[in-house]
Amino acid sequence: MVGLWAAAALWQAALLLIQAYEHRRFAASRLRNIPRLASRRPALLIVPCRGAEPDLAENLGRFFRQDHPDYRLRFVVEGPDDPACDVIHGLIAAHPERDAEVLFAGEAAGEAQKVHNLRRATADIPRGVEVLAFADSDAAPPDHWLRALTSRLEERGTAAVTGYRWFTAQGVRLADLAVYSINAGYAMLLGRSAPNLVWGGSWAITRRTFQRLNIRDAWAGTICDDLKVADVLQKAGLHIEFEPACMIPVRNHGNWPQTLAFIERQFSLARHVVFRWWLAAVLLQSFAQVSFWGLAVCAWAGPSPSVRVVSATAAGLLYAIHALRGVCRAWATRTYCPTAFPKMVAIFALDILSAPCLALIGWAALIRGGLRRDIAWRGIVYRRERGGKWRIVARRPSRGPTVDGEPRLQARAAGVS
Repeated sequence: MVGLWAAAALWQAALLLIQAYEHRRFAASRLRNIPRLASRRPALLIVPCRGAEPDLAENLGRFFRQDHPDYRLRFVVEGPDDPACDVIHGLIAAHPERDAEVLFAGEAAGEAQKVHNLRRATADIPRGVEVLAFADSDAAPPDHWLRALTSRLEERGTAAVTGYRWFTAQGVRLADLAVYSINAGYAMLLGRSAPNLVWGGSWAITRRTFQRLNIRDAWAGTICDDLKVADVLQKAGLHIEFEPACMIPVRNHGNWPQTLAFIERQFSLARHVVFRWWLAAVLLQSFAQVSFWGLAVCAWAGPSPSVRVVSATAAGLLYAIHALRGVCRAWATRTYCPTAFPKMVAIFALDILSAPCLALIGWAALIRGGLRRDIAWRGIVYRRERGGKWRIVARRPSRGPTVDGEPRLQARAAGVS
């Protein structure tokens, strides 16, 4: 019985290792093709903003410098008193060559503020626009980002194109180590033929598909924009293409409580928007965690010498596979973020050595996040009521700095200590 259990656990771990290796290989091959990517379809790039987050001016400035031949910018904020407005207006004045504007969405009621902003931004799409692209204000995309993102929409069978985020670090903190390892583990599940999800910080869709699927109406009353889009596309049987050239380096500015709140929020959003995906993740990760730690216990206190030997061997092999996946994450960092790679050597070493413990943290966050009814996001706390409706229960003014992990005040309001 222990032998079959160990074999199943090793088979699952081996498949994940193969996927991680294939992801890195696929990413490297796609990145070599960046110079040949081309798109001339007129695009509207929409960037929702809230608050004066770290590096805001640098991040937003990159959207003005994209090498796409025909695009316009549309920023959308809650109101004119948002401090992001000063940054945006300054950038618009500094780049008169770029067609850019700011829209005011007003306060949300019954849906996430970001969703409300996006519904406002897509209510009136300018004539001639053929592609809608979306980005987050904490993203710092390279100059080729928009060209690479929109060029993949030219491929037959592709309904939407998505990038993703890759966390980098300059020091060694538990918060940076955990968010890097957990996020990269999920990022490396994306691939050419995988059932990819959409990440709201880097994705694009044709205007025709957006309107045909009534995505703007599908957003109404929801808590999450990108997962809702993925749900609509997957239910329609449409393919979401992952483009490695649109992987966005992101720095974690939060401390440990803020980072843990951020990680759990991602899983909470998945639980409430794409439940089947969250449930599959819970089942697969639960089996992996019970297998590794159960075999480790059996190796130490098994009922017989043969059980202890088999368990110790299987646990050792599982640890080795965990470590090899950590090596793949390090290789992928070198592929996606070559300038950050030398500064993260210590992070890589800790990730490889403590991979099973980090996976355990990710599993606990997956469960805890899924059990939450409250979600803190950009200074606003949302609560899910019966019937699936969302209500805003706390709101902090957008004045002042924000980080994606949310300040301690909002973390407490959502039940995170």
